[in-house]
Amino acid sequence: MFRRAWLLSPPTIRVLNGSNFLMYLGFYVLVPYLALHLSGKLGWSLGLTGLLLGTRQLSQQGLTYFGGLIGDRIGWKRAIVLGVWIRALGFFGIGLAHTVPEFFAAAIISGLGGALFEPANKAAFEAFTPSKDRKTLLALRDTISNIAFAISALAGTLLASVDIVWLSITGGVLFIGAGEIVRRRIPTIAIPVQPATHRGVFSVMKNRAFVLYTFFLTGYFYLYTQMWITIPKVLLDLTKDTSSVTAFYAVVGISITLFQLRLSQWLTPLPRRFGLIGLGTFLMGVSLFSLGYSEHYLLLGFCYALGMMVSNPITFELIPRFAPRDQLAAYYGFNGYALAIGGALSTSLGGWTYDYGHAIGFPNLPWWVCLFTGLAVFGGMQWLEGSLRASGEGAICFHFLPRRLDPIAEGKDVGSDGGTRHLA
Repeated sequence: MFRRAWLLSPPTIRVLNGSNFLMYLGFYVLVPYLALHLSGKLGWSLGLTGLLLGTRQLSQQGLTYFGGLIGDRIGWKRAIVLGVWIRALGFFGIGLAHTVPEFFAAAIISGLGGALFEPANKAAFEAFTPSKDRKTLLALRDTISNIAFAISALAGTLLASVDIVWLSITGGVLFIGAGEIVRRRIPTIAIPVQPATHRGVFSVMKNRAFVLYTFFLTGYFYLYTQMWITIPKVLLDLTKDTSSVTAFYAVVGISITLFQLRLSQWLTPLPRRFGLIGLGTFLMGVSLFSLGYSEHYLLLGFCYALGMMVSNPITFELIPRFAPRDQLAAYYGFNGYALAIGGALSTSLGGWTYDYGHAIGFPNLPWWVCLFTGLAVFGGMQWLEGSLRASGEGAICFHFLPRRLDPIAEGKDVGSDGGTRHLA
């Protein structure tokens, strides 16, 4: 499956996947273990640790809309390269930080880099992916992400036993390497644009269905981001051994690596795409809730990964169906608010509920919040699906939504005005 999907990939997508692998590796080798370092070795409360991680999240996803606008203006290649260099600078800063303000400054710089490269990276991937192979190549991208996740789970533990400095340096160097791959291997390719491309955030917000979709996704990202704050802390409390954190991450990463492509193929014919996102999110919520009442954390890690495998590819699959082709990066950027808000709440509220739950003698409070979040997303996505069907708009065809023009994926110069925008 992996080999077939790789062979289907156009050359530009292969280069992007190669650089993305290094980015994923650089992120996962540091961020999952940062919470353990701050709350363990440095003695921070989990609330303060969560606030730091939430600040990083907000400085990235909170500005991805504007990062998308910049990427559409200066070219996606330039935005990716500049963004990963800024991210590397932030990671180096985390390794050198000693005081609370220094850690927060480095985290913000790291987030700003992500705000610049993330929407441009997604838009480039979308634009150069042939529509007939789109679902397969999206699943391939997720698989590559989780191969990096599984590898970094092992490498991160080995490096963490030395010092957080080495985690930060390793992550920063990997991001620099990713930027060099894009700079050297991605050609300057003309892509189509339309007049008056950038009409501001209010033009995106007029698409009410897309705004609701983004709102409901905040719950999915709330549960997803628990991996960086509450899950490692609770596993460490349960086992008194950091290897349990590594094992949990390895189960999640390996499970998605082995089963994501096949599961995506099975789910492709199913029509209720919003409902599938809700179902996967609910499974994640149930898995996290059970983590508070069961010692079988590896089995629950697989169930959590299964929920991610159902939901995650579809969340990205649907975005281009909403976006006019000349605002693709901006729509990806606006959708980043789901991760900005959901992720920031996950780390800050997750850390606070952990501290508060222990203070009042109810240590499972974070997991009850996760369960209710999963239920809310399930209900919200089902409602959105039903509303679209009731209005005759459909959940798959999206006849009321502008589609991207397929020749973009082939690098052809199309567009009524004959205008072009260069990738670099």
